[in-house]
Amino acid sequence: MGAAAIAAAAINCCGVMTTATAAADRPDYDLSHHPAPAVAPGVGIGIDNADGKPTDTCTAGWLVHDSSGQQSLLTAGHCDDGGGVNYFNKTRGFQAVGWFTHQAHEGDDSEDDDIALLGIANSPNGPPQVATDTRIIGIRPVTAPADDAHLAKGQQLCHYGLITGPQHGGPECGPITDVGPQK
Repeated sequence: MGAAAIAAAAINCCGVMTTATAAADRPDYDLSHHPAPAVAPGVGIGIDNADGKPTDTCTAGWLVHDSSGQQSLLTAGHCDDGGGVNYFNKTRGFQAVGWFTHQAHEGDDSEDDDIALLGIANSPNGPPQVATDTRIIGIRPVTAPADDAHLAKGQQLCHYGLITGPQHGGPECGPITDVGPQK
């Protein structure tokens, strides 16, 4: 799957995002402070490098299935550090999610591709099943796809994420400034 196909999948599902404003307090990236009952869009995920060492935290995006039917999730391409991914489950602590299967990260400009596909429950030593929830941060149901028929310039669009979620006074919201087939 090429970068264009991954980007097209993200555009079809995710719509237009607005620029986030800087938070007044320093963000809390400790996943144990952001427990979730299941992997869901907006939930914090921990990133490991190829040696299994923690390197970063990111936000889980939309839950999807790849062309082979593998349950997956979308996230940022810069999150792929060559290793596995985990999240902090409310009752079981850190749990394996899976491994990246595709990624595109062309840079940090707003027009650069920056998306990845993470397989769920595809870890070599991970659990055969991973609890998932299609609701945003496990509480907000998705009611319609974000496409030209449902989005209009000026409507509010909100970003729920590891640092922009309710635990930090979020979500981050702003007006849609453009609607089209690209980002």
